[in-house]
Amino acid sequence: MKEINKKIKKKIAFILPSLNVGGAERVTLSIIKALDKDKYTPILITFNSKGPLHKEIPSSVRLYSVEGMRLRYSIIRLVKLIVHLQADCIFSTLGYVNFAILILKRLLRLKARIIIRESSTPSRVLERYPAYKARLYKLLYRRLYPWADLIIAQCDKMRQDLIKNFGIKPGKVVRIYNPVDTAVVLSKANAFFPGEYKGGRINIAAVGRLVPAKGYDLLLRAFCRLLEYEPKAHLYIIGDGPLKIELAELCRSLRLEKKVSFLGYLDNPYPYIMHADLYVLSSRWEGFPNTLLEALVCGAKVVATDCDSGPREILGDEKYGMLARVDELSLCMKMKQYLKANNRTSNRGFDFSLERIIGKYQRVFDRVLS
Repeated sequence: MKEINKKIKKKIAFILPSLNVGGAERVTLSIIKALDKDKYTPILITFNSKGPLHKEIPSSVRLYSVEGMRLRYSIIRLVKLIVHLQADCIFSTLGYVNFAILILKRLLRLKARIIIRESSTPSRVLERYPAYKARLYKLLYRRLYPWADLIIAQCDKMRQDLIKNFGIKPGKVVRIYNPVDTAVVLSKANAFFPGEYKGGRINIAAVGRLVPAKGYDLLLRAFCRLLEYEPKAHLYIIGDGPLKIELAELCRSLRLEKKVSFLGYLDNPYPYIMHADLYVLSSRWEGFPNTLLEALVCGAKVVATDCDSGPREILGDEKYGMLARVDELSLCMKMKQYLKANNRTSNRGFDFSLERIIGKYQRVFDRVLS
């Protein structure tokens, strides 16, 4: 009987460029951990096996690394590995890798089903590209994405973006919200009380990579305005990235050195979120921000910019938090308002629990593999 069960289990190969900390990486590992191992055999393929998330891979999951920092240096080894593994399904979740996998499907006539998870709102991302590059990527989305067996969008607005702006047939795009391992988040959140949170302060936290999309320059200017109303406020920014020096210089120019703490990347940011008086997401654009979900699980008051896409759906049109326009004045006023108001968070974060979301992923795998 055990031998029969082994034969009918479906082999799913998950592809990640790296094991660095990021939303797509965390979501993929959460899915791998929670999959029903009696039905599926998950395999993880990465271009570089080094990274902070390596320790989160279950020992029972086979890890293959083609050991190339970039796809173009790894493509031949990736092709050989895909052919060797003979997976029933390939799951990919980052744009340029998605394109490569879909091309390989055609070139190699792969029998494996291909599931693509879109990690951001494509039209918003392409707005940041030079015109020639944006046209190229739009063409790739239009030509290659229809070759996928199924596309997963993280929210309704992202799904509509793929359908309306890239010509994807509605039946090919399924919306599945990102999962949160609520037990892990709460366990870590209760691990300690942040020593930096001194009595008498109003503690405001923000978590995420220091990149243009996250809008930390916007947050710093909004926070500078907030200090006129709340002089006891202190902002903690948790994360690292290429804008670190630029943001520190902006902080100095705004004379915020004593009011803003850059804590860098932390393995456990959740106590800072749980015990903050306010959690702020200041993004210019998003896919479906995991940190916002985690802040709700922690019970934090949340103010988020009403950017594309995700925050409005997550906060239920302000039922569970407050939404600001993507500008410093609006963000400042919403922070000021919510600091004085009652917490609306309720149990919203648990609507995105891993236990609820994994069933939707498994139904998708069953549908594609049937």
